[in-house]
Amino acid sequence: MKEDTDGIRKYVFCYDGKDEIYVIFTVGAGSGFHVEGIVAYDKETLEEYFVPDPREIAEPLITEKDGTYQLSTKEGVHTFTDLGSYGKLVFSDMVTYRIVENTLTATLLLQTAPDTACGELQLTYQPVEGGFILKEASYLPSK
Repeated sequence: MKEDTDGIRKYVFCYDGKDEIYVIFTVGAGSGFHVEGIVAYDKETLEEYFVPDPREIAEPLITEKDGTYQLSTKEGVHTFTDLGSYGKLVFSDMVTYRIVENTLTATLLLQTAPDTACGELQLTYQPVEGGFILKEASYLPSK
């Protein structure tokens, strides 16, 4: 991995027998937000792979019924009833990508108010022909 002073991280790794290139970059950052983007390419052909936005693939994991929100992850169903000033469970403007042991992950912060994070949702991507899909989601509650 190489990280430049401009905040761009570049990775080359092999997951499925082919080397891929990943470039993770900061889209925007400031008080209360940090959003990263990612592009992935086949190292030999430079064909771009589709990496779905983590907020879009995580949205179906949250359901609401009668003011109670539930989050479905590999650990089970997590229920949220204390919904703060938002009155609902939302993803913050904090999106980070990591590649650990040849696995691409995205982390989203879950909030119930501007100053209240209830935990992190870690999404693990699985490579498929031409891109990635959601493999699994894990929830780490705030302490």
